[in-house]
Amino acid sequence: MATPTIDQARDGDTNITEQVTLSQPIPAGTTFEAIAVLPGGRQVTGAVNADGSFTVATGDPLVAGTQVAVHIKAVNGTFSKESTPATMTVADALPTNPIENYDVPAPLVTPAVEGDKSVKGHVNLVTPIPANTTFKALVTYEDGTTAEVAVPETGDFEVPTRTLVADEKVAVKVIAQNGMNQKESPTTEITISKAVATDPLDGYTVPKPSVDPVTSADTSVTGQITLNNPPVGTTFIANVKMADGSIKKANVMPDGNFTVATGALEANAVLEVTITAQNSGYEKVSDPTTVTVSRADPLENYVVAKPSVDPIKEGDQAVTGNVTLNKPVPDGTTFEAVVTLPNGDQITATVDDQGQFTVPVAGIKEGDKLTIKVVAHNDGFDKDSDPVNVTVDKAVPTNPLEGYGVAQPVVDPVKAGDTAVTGKVTLEEPIPAGTTFEAEVTLPDGSMKTGMLNPDGTFTVDTGTLAAGDELIVHVIAHNGANQKESNPIHVIVAADTTTNPIENYTVNAPVVNPMTDGETQVTGQVNLGIPIPNRTTFTAVVTLADGTTTSAPVAADGQFTVATNTLVAETTVGVKIVATNGTFTKDSSIVYQTVSPQLDTNPLANYTVNQPTVEPVTADQTSVKGQVTLATPIPDGTTFEATVTLPNGAQKTAAVDANGSFEVVTGRLTADSNLSVKITAKNSTYTKDSENVSVTVGASTVENPLENYDVAEPVVDPVKEGDKQATGSGH
Repeated sequence: MATPTIDQARDGDTNITEQVTLSQPIPAGTTFEAIAVLPGGRQVTGAVNADGSFTVATGDPLVAGTQVAVHIKAVNGTFSKESTPATMTVADALPTNPIENYDVPAPLVTPAVEGDKSVKGHVNLVTPIPANTTFKALVTYEDGTTAEVAVPETGDFEVPTRTLVADEKVAVKVIAQNGMNQKESPTTEITISKAVATDPLDGYTVPKPSVDPVTSADTSVTGQITLNNPPVGTTFIANVKMADGSIKKANVMPDGNFTVATGALEANAVLEVTITAQNSGYEKVSDPTTVTVSRADPLENYVVAKPSVDPIKEGDQAVTGNVTLNKPVPDGTTFEAVVTLPNGDQITATVDDQGQFTVPVAGIKEGDKLTIKVVAHNDGFDKDSDPVNVTVDKAVPTNPLEGYGVAQPVVDPVKAGDTAVTGKVTLEEPIPAGTTFEAEVTLPDGSMKTGMLNPDGTFTVDTGTLAAGDELIVHVIAHNGANQKESNPIHVIVAADTTTNPIENYTVNAPVVNPMTDGETQVTGQVNLGIPIPNRTTFTAVVTLADGTTTSAPVAADGQFTVATNTLVAETTVGVKIVATNGTFTKDSSIVYQTVSPQLDTNPLANYTVNQPTVEPVTADQTSVKGQVTLATPIPDGTTFEATVTLPNGAQKTAAVDANGSFEVVTGRLTADSNLSVKITAKNSTYTKDSENVSVTVGASTVENPLENYDVAEPVVDPVKEGDKQATGSGH
């Protein structure tokens, strides 16, 4: 087998690449792998490609001066064969380019005139300059020939040239050189001007620059000059003489403003700024303006957050709290918390790197007012947070719950399918200040669920779906600071679910809604509550406005309701329904829709006659009163009619009168010989008008009672003992 050829590896490499010539023909089923033996004897391998190339990953970087041996291994079934190894010494790493990320600025070139034999200029060399870097200025003529000169650290240069010709264009750039590496600046191009016999700047005063304040945080000097009608063709350069004597330059803009890049500045350094006017090869310099670099306030734009202070009580020996240290925090910044006592004394403590602070205090009393702030410090500069004012609270005992008795809860029955445990506890008074309570339920799997107590002592703990036979343990826990105390537990067995819907077959009648008028803020009406009403059933009137919002109110025992609403708007439609509720079960009536009427200036019913109704005979076996009324025409627009039956006990039942004048008022069971009063009421907007009453006497039942003469015998009941779930017996 051929010996492999190894590519030169260098210090820091993590791969060895090489090539081997695979002798032909290759026996069928043969594969090849490269094996590299590293210093210390460790072996690493890599597959050989079909063209004989391979790459072996070394894992750890290679070290210059160490040796690596590589050989090729052919494998075919259980047979293998190895080549002679090739040995290589790891070479030093290739040098990096130290000026790869260095910025070479474009040069500022002094205008040149015909006859000149040099090109002058300046480049602001960015600091720090990479070690061993040199610079040269290169002038390129129109014919492509060049001239160059070394650039000193000051950045000033003068490139000797051939005699320059008017209107000739020359390009100037600066080249940084470091070893084999070069980097060029952008090119500055100038056109050679014709010679001027006289100095156009003679008699012209170059304005002294006005320089903006400079701080140690700045990396440039800015300012402006007033250009007082300079000679035509005059350009200006701003010069900044640095503390080390070097010069930084920049062109002055047409509006007189200038910005000279300087790099980092040191506090207290003195800079000298001048303006150079240039015209046709002539130059003139202004008087200098001196500026001292002031120390920058590192906290100027930093926001010191307002601290959060823990409650303070009489007898505390420290004020504690924390503050959010907004990021980034300026380098060198420290923070301290300052507490101002009622007598004006101030006590301080360091804020740690997590924003926590503890300020020792002594002798503080209930009612004392303390002010707490956080102060940032950096190199002589300070910045305060907004203050926090705290009043010292009264002292509390070590454990405020020590002598407090947590009452045992009363738990409501729980049945299969329930997803919560409810109950109530009567809390012992007085309750220690700051105490909160929660109910805790331990489930059969040992997990615990909690729920906070309401102010009235009731609680609801969500448990997930419960199963019949589950044993639950319920107790109340009082919390006060780090202290807690538990009540005695209550053990509850989840019962089987035997609940039926008591309102499943109950009819919830639609309401009779009183007319609504623009501007009103309530909806009123009445509903005939069907008798008998299942025990524990309550009723709610629900109003849905035109925008979809809903409001509701309880229905009174006589069926009357008043639901507060937003201001009603004319011509909008309002829906009203009655909802019956019994435990977790609800049932809705049909919805009655009514349009809100515009406000009327006069009573539309003032001259309208509401006729007396004709009532059909009523007997004791009936549960409603029917009748008819002749609706006098014309009927005022927006008028509705309802029939009202007043029962012997004074209760009133109502029902709408239909367009034909017919009505049926559900009354519930009636008693023979009792007297009823029936009237018709016309309603329009907020106005109503009644007919005269018709008196009706309830007649005897016309349905024979088959049980009237039947004697129902008294039952014989079997003995009942504690724990029984049913009573048994017999009737004779």
